[in-house]
Amino acid sequence: LTSIGSVEVHKVMSHPPVTIGEEDEIEDAADLMLKNRIARLPVVREGALVGIVARADIVRGVATAGD
Repeated sequence: LTSIGSVEVHKVMSHPPVTIGEEDEIEDAADLMLKNRIARLPVVREGALVGIVARADIVRGVATAGD
């Protein structure tokens, strides 16, 4: 068994990265997460990382959409 301290990130990361644009719909983000079996999604603007959206963020967004 290998110690986690000796495992390089590139050996466990998702590749290629699945991203979403900041102007895309929450439904699109949820679909990408389901299809790719991921819990978090990098949000990009013109190829640069501007944030991360998580499943909990989507649930919160849907729950408060009518407020």
